[in-house]
Amino acid sequence: MVWIDSEKNYYRQKVLPLAQTNEAVRLAICAVSAQHAARDFTPSSVYEKDRDHVLSMIMRGVDDMTAHPQLTVTADTAEWMLSSMMVLSSYELAHTGGADAADFHRKAARALVNTLSTLDFPTSSLFGFLQNQLSMYDIFACTTILDATDVQDAIRPVEYGDDRSFSAYLLILHDATLISRGDSAQDSTRDWRSEFVQARGETLMEVGSSGVCSSADRGDFIRLVDAYHNAALLYTARCLGHQYGPEETVGLFDLFRLLTGMENLHEWIHNLAWPIFIAGTECYGDGDRQLILRDLYQSLSDVTGFKHHGDVLTFLETFWSSGESDWRILAKQWEGLGRRILAV
Repeated sequence: MVWIDSEKNYYRQKVLPLAQTNEAVRLAICAVSAQHAARDFTPSSVYEKDRDHVLSMIMRGVDDMTAHPQLTVTADTAEWMLSSMMVLSSYELAHTGGADAADFHRKAARALVNTLSTLDFPTSSLFGFLQNQLSMYDIFACTTILDATDVQDAIRPVEYGDDRSFSAYLLILHDATLISRGDSAQDSTRDWRSEFVQARGETLMEVGSSGVCSSADRGDFIRLVDAYHNAALLYTARCLGHQYGPEETVGLFDLFRLLTGMENLHEWIHNLAWPIFIAGTECYGDGDRQLILRDLYQSLSDVTGFKHHGDVLTFLETFWSSGESDWRILAKQWEGLGRRILAV
C-alpha cells in the first residue's frame, strides 16, 4: 500500500530489480502479473505452481534460519523473503475467499519480522520499507480481528526508510484496537480526537515536504488523508463504546462527502478500502448510503481485480440485514466460523 505512486516508490526502485536476481521474488511477481493479465482471476494451475514454488523456497529459508540461529542472516535474505510474502498476499486477495490464504501470509511475514528482530543482521532501507508496508497491512487487518492475542502481536511501524508519513496515525489506531480488545482503562485518559488531528497534520506536513505529491494530485491526497482521519474517529468511537453524538454524525457525513468527492477516484480507490469499510459499518439502516457503498465496492473490484472486496461487501450486506447495529457482533460470529474479513 503505497499512498502516492512516484519514481521514489520502493516497489519500483528496489523490489522489481530484485526480481532480476532472486528466483522467489521473480516467480511471485510473475504469478501476480499473469493473474492480472488474465483478468478472470480464477485459480490456475500455472499460477498456483509458481505460488507453491515460492512458498517452498520461503519455508526452506525459514527452516534454515530457525535450525541454525548461529548463522548470520544477510540483508539480501531478509529482503527477498519479506518481498515474496508481501507479493503473495496480493496474489491471494484476487480470489473469492482468498482472505484466509492472504491472512496466512500476513502471519508468516509477521513471524519472519519478529524472528529477525531477535537476530543480529544488517538492516537496509528496503527491509525498513517492507516492514512498514507489513505494519500498515497488519494494523488495518487487526481492526477486523476480535481475537486479542492476534491483535497484540501486530508489527508496528519503524523509524526507518523514506515512507513514515502514516506512522503516527497507525500507532494511534492500533492503540485503540488493542484497548478495545482488552480490559485496559487507558481509554479514559486519552483525547483520541486531538491525537488523530495531530497525526493528520504530521502526515500532510511530511508528504508536503517530500515533494512526491504533484499539484494535480494534492487535492485528492488531502481527501484521502481526511477520509482516513474521519474513519479512524468513527472506528475508535464505536470500538471503545463512546456515546454516538453530533461529532460522529458530522464525521460520517464528511466521510461520505470525501469518498464521493474524489476528483480521480479510480486513481486512488485502491488505497481507500478501509475507510470505505468503516463507512459501511456506520450506515446500518440507511438505504441511500448503502447504495453508495455498493457502487464503491464495485469500483474497488473493477480497479484492483481483487475479489475479496466482494467478500467484504457480503459481510456488510449481511450486517445491514441483521438485527444488530454493531458490526462487531457479526464479525465475532464470522471469526468463530473461521471466516476472515480483510478490509484492505
